[in-house]
Amino acid sequence: MNSRLALSIVIPTHNRAALLQRSLEAMTQQSLPPSCFEVIVVADACRDDTAAMVLASAARVPYRLALLGHTARSAAASRNLGATRAQGDWLLFLDDDVVAEPELVRQHWVARAENGISLGYSKPVFPIRATFWQLSARLWWEDRFRDIGRPGHRFSFRDFFSGNVSLPATLFRKVGGFDPSMVGRLEDYELGIRLLKEGTKFSFLPRAIGHHHESTDLEQWLGRLRQEGEADVLMGQRHPELRTMLFSSKEPTDRRLRRLRRLAFDHPRLGDWMNALFVRQTRLYERWRLRGLWFPLLGRLREYNYWRGVSAAIGHRRAFQDWLQEAPLPPAVAPDAPVHDLASSRTDAALAEVLDLGSRVGLRLLVDGSEVLALPPKPGCEPLRPPHLAALVSELAESELIPALALKWVRAHGRNLLCQSDLPRLI
Repeated sequence: MNSRLALSIVIPTHNRAALLQRSLEAMTQQSLPPSCFEVIVVADACRDDTAAMVLASAARVPYRLALLGHTARSAAASRNLGATRAQGDWLLFLDDDVVAEPELVRQHWVARAENGISLGYSKPVFPIRATFWQLSARLWWEDRFRDIGRPGHRFSFRDFFSGNVSLPATLFRKVGGFDPSMVGRLEDYELGIRLLKEGTKFSFLPRAIGHHHESTDLEQWLGRLRQEGEADVLMGQRHPELRTMLFSSKEPTDRRLRRLRRLAFDHPRLGDWMNALFVRQTRLYERWRLRGLWFPLLGRLREYNYWRGVSAAIGHRRAFQDWLQEAPLPPAVAPDAPVHDLASSRTDAALAEVLDLGSRVGLRLLVDGSEVLALPPKPGCEPLRPPHLAALVSELAESELIPALALKWVRAHGRNLLCQSDLPRLI
């Protein structure tokens, strides 16, 4: 094994000395030799004993440990600062509340041969007596990692989590690092967009496990939702081609949720009062263990706080609608888009070429010469590859492909269905 420094591990932190100390201790238990990596802690406006703890740890840990400090109050700026001082060829970003299992660093080190983005598994850890919200959040996180771990998963910018991820230092610098103007939330998603535009390949490392000790409560989560609403507007300004997609998936369908959205735009003072009332209600429902009432109320809180963030970033509802209309139209399948017959046998190289073009202009899928599905380009996702196509066909078989093939059969044999002699056979 090459003993030279290969990885620089960057950990941003803010007033979490106890959690950070657990993370640094976990680095002493790594199966990768400590001579192969360094750890750079970036203390951002810390007022606790973070600095003293890190300096004391540096004197006894077997790996190289450095401390940087600034007052940017920005996780993006902290990661960028750590990356500028990194001496490794590869960057591994970890959150200060992620406690690494012994194989985590080695898994990232081995995956560097792929020369792409490697996402580790941040396994959520909540208190033993978790709240209703914490239980729901744990299920959400586990579902996300289950999805990205499925064979043929097509990665998007929403899969780029900065709490346990590695990438080449040269690539990070080429795309400009994290955007410090994305204050508060989603700076990792925004960087993921730029990395995907570079054609970078993503992969998931299920054995690069870090135990993510999440301490967020309901009120903090609601504050983050407002920040996410603001951040989505910023991403839509920087990447207009994603503007419609960013908000179409969040368009409320329920009448009551649409009212909350209008409240967030048109009557924010009244909405904030109602929001505080809803929060008090959730506490009562949880105390009485009324999960059936608590969960719908959580959906209303989620809806209002997200759109309250959007309105804070863009203004009135009319301004938001005009802003959406200024965006490029969602991409459609081009008239001259390539076609691929699922019943044909192409070489791997030929199929890869068709899918690469289909990622940019759309793709038409055929079965025995009949079109069964049209796939428009999907901004913010990695290019189509054969495993993606196989997973997509499997996923859409029941809802799209089988009905299309059945319709083809009916058109070909429909006249025979009118023959009474065929009825006993069909029955």
